[in-house]
Amino acid sequence: MKKRPNLAAAAVVALLAVFVMTVTDAGEPGGGDRLRMVFPDGQSPGVSGLLSGGNHQAHSD
Repeated sequence: MKKRPNLAAAAVVALLAVFVMTVTDAGEPGGGDRLRMVFPDGQSPGVSGLLSGGNHQAHSD
């Protein structure tokens, strides 16, 4: 009788997320900056809100 190799079952999940992120720089001294992230698939809820810390700055490169 031919011996069969031991096979372990494994699940590999590959996740790909496409999203659009908008950061609003409300000026100095860094208060009032906002972040918004939406998923264009229409199925996933987006998130948005006031950033609680940091001095996020928008620069054009």
